[in-house]
Amino acid sequence: MIGEIMLYSFGFAKARDLSRKMVATFKLASEQLSAQEHYDYGMRAVRSVINAAGVLKRRSPDMDEEQLLLLALRDVNVPKFLTCDLPLFDNIIFDLFPGVKHPEVDRKRLLDTLQDLAAKKNLQTAPAFLEKLVQLYDTVQVRQGLMLVGPTGGGKTTTYRLLADALTALKGIDDFQTVHVHTLNPKALTLGQLYGQFNASTHEWNDGVAAVLLRQAVRDTSPDRHWIMFDGPVDAIWIESMNSVLDDNKKLCLNSGEIISVTNRVTMMFEVEDLASASPATVSRCGMVYMEPAALGLSPLMVSWLATLPTSTFSSGERELFSELFEAFLSPAIAFVRQHCNELIRTVDNNLCASCLRLLDCLLTPFRPTEDRMPSKEALLSLREKVPSIFFFSLTWSVGSTTDTAGRAKFSAWLTSRISETKFEAPRLPAKASFYDACFRVEDGCWRLWGETRIPFAVPRDASYEQIVVPTPDSIRMTFLLQTLLQKRNNVLCAGPTGTGKTVNITEYLYTAAPDNVETIAITFSAQTHVNQTQDTIDGRMEKRRRGVFGPPAGKVAVVFVDDLNMPRKEEFGAQPPLELLRQWCDYKGWYDRKTLSFFEIVDTVLVGAMAPPGGGRTEISSRMLRHFNLLTYTSMEDTCVATIFTTLMRHFFNAFTEELQSLVESLVVSTIDVFNTISRELLPTPAHSHYTFNLREIWKVFQGMTFLSPKVIRTKQQVIKCWVHETSRVFGDRLVNEEDRLWLRELLLSQTQKHFDLSAKDIFTSERLVFADFCNSSGERFYEEVTDLQHWRSVIESFISEYNAVNGVGMHLVAFFDACEHVSRICRILRQPAGHALLLGVRGSGRQSLSRLASFIMDCDAFQIEVVKGYGMNEWRDDLRNCFLRCGLEEKVQTFLLEDSQVTQEAMMEDLNNVLSYGDLPNLYKKEDLEAIVNQCKGLCTQLGMQPTKVNIFNAYVRRVKANLHVILAMSPVGDQFRTRLRMFPALTNCCTIDWFSEWPAEALVSVARMQLESDGLSLPDQDAAIEVLQFIHRSVQDAAEKFLAECRRPVFVTPTCFLELLKTLTETVKSKQLELSTIRERFGKGLGKLAEAARQVERMQQQLQEWHPVLVATSEEVRKPPL
Repeated sequence: MIGEIMLYSFGFAKARDLSRKMVATFKLASEQLSAQEHYDYGMRAVRSVINAAGVLKRRSPDMDEEQLLLLALRDVNVPKFLTCDLPLFDNIIFDLFPGVKHPEVDRKRLLDTLQDLAAKKNLQTAPAFLEKLVQLYDTVQVRQGLMLVGPTGGGKTTTYRLLADALTALKGIDDFQTVHVHTLNPKALTLGQLYGQFNASTHEWNDGVAAVLLRQAVRDTSPDRHWIMFDGPVDAIWIESMNSVLDDNKKLCLNSGEIISVTNRVTMMFEVEDLASASPATVSRCGMVYMEPAALGLSPLMVSWLATLPTSTFSSGERELFSELFEAFLSPAIAFVRQHCNELIRTVDNNLCASCLRLLDCLLTPFRPTEDRMPSKEALLSLREKVPSIFFFSLTWSVGSTTDTAGRAKFSAWLTSRISETKFEAPRLPAKASFYDACFRVEDGCWRLWGETRIPFAVPRDASYEQIVVPTPDSIRMTFLLQTLLQKRNNVLCAGPTGTGKTVNITEYLYTAAPDNVETIAITFSAQTHVNQTQDTIDGRMEKRRRGVFGPPAGKVAVVFVDDLNMPRKEEFGAQPPLELLRQWCDYKGWYDRKTLSFFEIVDTVLVGAMAPPGGGRTEISSRMLRHFNLLTYTSMEDTCVATIFTTLMRHFFNAFTEELQSLVESLVVSTIDVFNTISRELLPTPAHSHYTFNLREIWKVFQGMTFLSPKVIRTKQQVIKCWVHETSRVFGDRLVNEEDRLWLRELLLSQTQKHFDLSAKDIFTSERLVFADFCNSSGERFYEEVTDLQHWRSVIESFISEYNAVNGVGMHLVAFFDACEHVSRICRILRQPAGHALLLGVRGSGRQSLSRLASFIMDCDAFQIEVVKGYGMNEWRDDLRNCFLRCGLEEKVQTFLLEDSQVTQEAMMEDLNNVLSYGDLPNLYKKEDLEAIVNQCKGLCTQLGMQPTKVNIFNAYVRRVKANLHVILAMSPVGDQFRTRLRMFPALTNCCTIDWFSEWPAEALVSVARMQLESDGLSLPDQDAAIEVLQFIHRSVQDAAEKFLAECRRPVFVTPTCFLELLKTLTETVKSKQLELSTIRERFGKGLGKLAEAARQVERMQQQLQEWHPVLVATSEEVRKPPL
């Protein structure tokens, strides 16, 4: 009925029949076509068809009405349909409009202009591409709002940009007008920054980017058209304010009370990958143009790339050769990876193709002429024979680079087999080498094993353990690929499991091997990373080039290295704002300044990312973000490669020891790798043991501890193996939560010592506890050696406690029982390491903070802890961190930053801590005067490190010193979900910290603490030892009961050391109360007895007086009896 009336209003004579056919078309389409998020067959879709038919009726009043409605139905609906649904829709139309031919519309002028512009932009005008251009144009004519929907690589961005350019070129012809495109990513801004918000401090209204762009568009009085393009995920929250713009109201209502009325010259566009989070109300308000990558294929990318090859150096024969290689290998290779290989990071076909072309571009650089150089004739003559090898190398490290170890073996075998089936000659790879094992050297046209591509590595004599990076075939090839891609300013993403060397390789190249004009901006993402923080970090390192253009200092190239790229937590509807900001930069070369709301272009900047595969708090990044990268995947290192690294390191360290001890290196490395593999396989993380995560950093830490040994005190094999058992126990065992796991680890270590070194448990554990420390030597020189006299060890720590109390003037009432002494030694060991950080896990009252302060005092570190008072917020937190960093960097003081989880009032503090642990720095932390002081005082340090004293290098040298002098000790409780959540959200807590688990106090500790507490309280019991035994028995019994209660009722009851201290306090208060009560009663009885004694004495005196007065009384009585005279 509604359709019929509206058709009548537009002048259709057959409105009733046409309306029925139109409704039937939508009904059949909803029933027969696939269900897609962007399909809508509701009333708004009906109105769109009727409005389109009305427009056509006015343009062609003499055309058959059925043809007009058929054309309108197709113009409105066909653009949104998937390829598989088009035949079904055509059949529906054919059945409902029998004999009606689809009218042809003359668009020759528009198509010719599109093809001319496409040729100038080196774009291929495939029929499917031209069809989508026309569909987009038709949709713009009839819709106020429209959405370009489809997977990445479908040509969405290129389509609307090319159409806008074509319409602008046709200005003044027919109805064509100039088009101004305004783009923004709605998820790269907060909701307030998008539409506007009231300033909480000044209570003033701050405009939003979308409001400013829309206001500028509607104020334009010219006939030009404006397209506002929202390029980013659509969700029900931010799009809600846009619904009133998209419907008949055409108004944007702001919270300030302002209403912006939108004219017909403004079109709201949205470019999205899918509409999974969009509401039906939004979908129904927009026209849809769906674009599929499969419709375009890979051919346009390859043809466009071939057109970029300069004709002066690349002949037609070489172009044809490339074309044949593409046809024979590229698509089949992608298909093989999809069917037979497991990708660490899920990719899309056009991304793999583009990656291959980008790598080819880099490798062909020597054959491209430049302004000041032409390739030599010899190089050009050898080009043709090198082309296949260059292509195979590029194919391997683009299409074949995304798979795991097993997939690489399959891909190499497939490529070898495929080559044999074609006319191309097989590359001359080294014997038994795969395509992944060898590098093709473009200079001499030969394949070489990766290890042969650089000079043999020798450890610098004065290099510290932390500074040594041992090259391996894996690291050499990844560094080569990174360097090759960055030279042409391609974005690179390194992905692989944790601990495979991604960050080490990238930072090693950027800070030591990159050209002098490269400046590095390092960022670490976590689950709490905010989009504004990301923008501020990069903006803070940029300089103004000219109006609206920013970049690194002139002549420099900035490499933004983002570690843990996929860590930011997804919002409710799946978007990751920090990644959307980076994607906006990659797509549009900049972002909006949040103060001026103007677009800032960022130049001479490249993006490098590193991330682990999705899982464990890490998310899958969108394909629209991933397409900007060349993906290089790191596979788990083979044991032989790991052995090579640490054997090289330990041989360098053991050079100062005897030959007997030097011969132990290989066995030590093999034993450590065996222990690591066994633990990684057996001790898996669970909800109760979420910190049971192990990677190659643990092996690194084991040998770092062994580098503390000195040949002055270590002379025997037994001493070395004892140290190895101790360090392995510290790295792997200190995080274990129960005695069962600790005993299992002990047996594992003993089996290794017996197998590789022929040493038994008696040889290793010569005393009750195996402890190494550097503060027990009476000579004053600190050597890291075994503690053989445990009583002396404890007495030394007790003397440090007394000294601490005397120096600080604060009574720290600590009892040096053996478990506490062990924890002190463990923390001292961590503080001995440069940039050593500790994560102390235990319930409150277990001594984490007190023992940390004592250990800091022993190691001559200044302990610093924030003081959380009312009103303590992020500003105060940042001030505390800045002052702490300045003491480390400018005053060269070694600082221990102690933080308890109860002091973390905002999760943003954990985000900062994650950055501190990773890089020792925070973005935008320092004031202007601080930066000036850093430049003035650290210039000499920069020169000492062999770096040019630029501002960036000076600051990097300062950060390096801060990182070396700063130790973070984080005391956390493992109880509750918050602990597990933080481990998942902030990976640096486990990756950059050594974990020490504080278990329940043993009986010896309970007895010692009770004895000291009772003595300090001045409490003396007649049988005090028996009372203490009863107290510790009560405490242990309650612990056992709590465990049983948890097992039976699944309800935890926490019996902590604080409970025992409260028990002691209760005993003390009870005894003192009873003593006071007894004393009061005794005093009362004493007073009563005194009164009775006094009364008795008074009675006695009175009796004496009576006796004395008795004769007088008798005399008086007799005198009275006498008769009167």
